[in-house]
Amino acid sequence: FNKMLINFTDLMGKSERIKGTVFPTTYRYYTYIFTWIFIITVTLVISEYTGFWSILYASLLGYVFLTIQALGQSLVNPFKNIPTGISLSQITRNIERNLLEIQGEEKLPEVEPIIDANYVM
Repeated sequence: FNKMLINFTDLMGKSERIKGTVFPTTYRYYTYIFTWIFIITVTLVISEYTGFWSILYASLLGYVFLTIQALGQSLVNPFKNIPTGISLSQITRNIERNLLEIQGEEKLPEVEPIIDANYVM
């Protein structure tokens, strides 16, 4: 039991360090700027071959890259209470249930519901 508590506190410390890690604002700024430079450059290069359609092609390509950049920014904080975040309430509820089971309690808290393979936060 002592070994399990030591492992638990180690993992909790690692999670807190992940949550406390701050990404520099320059990272966000430069990825955004370089994405736009790439989109503009692609538009200018393919305009020789496709003419007016280069705007449409570059817009579609830009949408893909800007969406990937936005998704990357949303994953910077993995413990945020959003659908793509790690459900801390579900993790703590399982820990609580496990500890109460070890103590022999009969009345256990409900398990966090799962809807469409997503935990409800």
